[in-house]
Amino acid sequence: MVLKFGGSVLRSERDLAQVVHEVYRHTRRGRRVVAVVSAFEGRTDALVAQAAGFGDRPDVPAVATLVSTGELASASTLALALSRAGIGATVLTPAALGLRTTGDPVDADPCELDLPALHRALQRRWVVVVPGFAGVDDAGNTTLLGRGGSDLTALFIAHRLGGAPCRLVKDVPGLFDRDPALPGPPARCFQSLRWEQALSVGGGVVQPKSILFARDHGLAFEVGALHRAEATVIGPGPNIFRSAHRRIELPWRVAILGAGTVGLGVYTLLRDMPARFQVVAVACRDTARATRRGVEPTLLTRDPVDAATRPCDIVVEALGGEHPALDAAEAALALGDRHVVTANKTLVALHGPRLRARAEALGVRLSHSAAVGGSAPVLECVEALRADGPIRSVRGVLNGTTNFVLSELANGRPFSAAVRAAQEAGFAEADPSRDLDGRDAAEKLAVISQLAFGATLDPGTVDREPLTAESAGLVDSAQVDRAVVRQVASLRLCGDRPVGAVRLEAVPLDDRLASAVAQDNRVLVETDSGTHDVLGFGAGRWPTAESVVADLLDISRECFPPTVGPRPGRRAPAGVSHRPERAEDSR
Repeated sequence: MVLKFGGSVLRSERDLAQVVHEVYRHTRRGRRVVAVVSAFEGRTDALVAQAAGFGDRPDVPAVATLVSTGELASASTLALALSRAGIGATVLTPAALGLRTTGDPVDADPCELDLPALHRALQRRWVVVVPGFAGVDDAGNTTLLGRGGSDLTALFIAHRLGGAPCRLVKDVPGLFDRDPALPGPPARCFQSLRWEQALSVGGGVVQPKSILFARDHGLAFEVGALHRAEATVIGPGPNIFRSAHRRIELPWRVAILGAGTVGLGVYTLLRDMPARFQVVAVACRDTARATRRGVEPTLLTRDPVDAATRPCDIVVEALGGEHPALDAAEAALALGDRHVVTANKTLVALHGPRLRARAEALGVRLSHSAAVGGSAPVLECVEALRADGPIRSVRGVLNGTTNFVLSELANGRPFSAAVRAAQEAGFAEADPSRDLDGRDAAEKLAVISQLAFGATLDPGTVDREPLTAESAGLVDSAQVDRAVVRQVASLRLCGDRPVGAVRLEAVPLDDRLASAVAQDNRVLVETDSGTHDVLGFGAGRWPTAESVVADLLDISRECFPPTVGPRPGRRAPAGVSHRPERAEDSR
C-alpha cells in the first residue's frame, strides 16, 4: 500500500500522530506500507526563499538539495513517531531508493527505481517512509519533481510495485465537481471519475502531471481524507457522484476508564482529535494525580461504573484486572447504545465470549485489539487467517516486558538491574510478577484461542515457567550455543481442546523469534498455507494506546456516526439513501 501525505495534512510535527494513526490503520490489516511525505506546510517556500537569498543565478543542484531537506525532515520525524507508537519504520532517501529522474532538474520525471532495495526494506520493516518531491539524476545530483511532486513520487512507486493500491491523503474527502468553498449550489463529491475529468476538476488538489502519469500507465488511485473510509477513485471511470445525502456529524463522545499508562495515553491522543472524539469522562482512583498529568478536572470521577453509564458513544476500558472492569463493561453494554473498547486481557480471557455475544445481540461492538500484542496486530492477523481456513498453531513472544528483561540479561545486566531498567523505561509495573511468571502471556493465549479456534482456554491450565534470578543463568548458556532465550508462548489444539504453554526456550539465532528484541512482540501463526509473521512493540504506553485508538477509529469509520439531535444508536434514519449517483445522469 502506498500512502502519500502532503503539507495540507502534515502541517507540522503536531500532525504526526494523525499520520501515524492512518498508517497503522493499514499495517494492522497486514499491509506493508510505503509512506511518501511532503515537507511540512510552508517549509518548501521558506527553503526556496532561502536559496534565492544567494543571488539570481544560484547553483541548481545545490538549490534542489537544499529544498529537498524539507521532505527529509518530515520523513525522519514521521519514522520517529511511528517507532514511538511501536510500528517499525525505516527511511529510504531518493538515493537509497535509486529514484532516478530525467529532464528539467527542478521539474523532472522519474524513470528508474531500485525495486529490490525497496522490497528488502519492506521485509525488514512494516513501513518504509520516503521523502517525496525529489530524485537523483544520472550524475548523482539531487533533482525536484515540480510543485506537488510528492504525488508523482507516490504514483511512480505504486506503478513500479505492480500497480499497488495508492491513496493520496489530502485535507478533503475526495474530488468535487466545483470548489465547495465557493457560493452557489452545493458541490458534489465524486465516488469515481476518469483521469481526463480529474484533470479539469482536480488540478488544485492533485498535481496534473501526476494524473497524466497515472492515465498513461493505466494506474487507478484514490484521493481521500485522514481517517475516512470513503475516497474518490481516479481511473478509467465511470464518473459517479457519491451519495448527495450528507449529515452534520458530531464528535464521538468517549468515556475512559483508567488514567494509568494506557488510559492517559489514549486521553492524550484523543485530545488531539477534537473534531472526531470528545472525552466526556475519565475514571481513576487518584483524581489529583490525573489532574497533575493534564486531565481536565471536570471530567474526573472515581467511579468507573458512573463514567461508563454517562451519556456517551464509546467506553474505553483501560483499568486492567477483572473487577471493577467487568462491572463497568457490563453496565455499559446493558444500556445497548454504546460500544466498548478494552485493552484488558484479563477481562477478555475470562469473559470475552459472553461479553461479545452480549454486544452482538445489542448491535454494538466489543473491540479488544490492544489486549494482545500492543501495536503488533496479532488478533487482527489471527481473525483474518481463520476466515480463510483452519489455524494449526500459534507460537510467539507475547510479553514485551519479559522480552526486554531477557534482552538486558543478554547484554550482561544482573537480573534485578534488568527488571529495574524495564520499570524505568515504562515497560514494567511496580510489581512485574504477572509478566515474569507467564500469567500475562497465558491470558493472551486464552484471548487468541477464542479467535483462532473458537474455543475457551482457561489461563490457569496453561503450563508456565517463570523467569527468576535463578533461571536467568539460562541466558549465558544459550549464548554459548549460539542461541537466545525467549519467553515463548505456544497454542495448539489437542483434539478439540486448546492447549497452551509459556516456557523459557533457547531459540537458535535463525529462528524468527530470536529477532524479537527489547519490548518486541513477534508471533508466528501456522496455517495450511504456511507460517504468517506478526511483529510490533508489545509494551509501553504508546503502542498499546495506538491500538486502542485504532479500534476507536474503526468504529468511527464503520458504524453509523453521531449526528445532530438525539443519539439513540447507530442505525441510519428512515429515508436516508446511500446509493451513488452517476455523474453523467445527473447533468
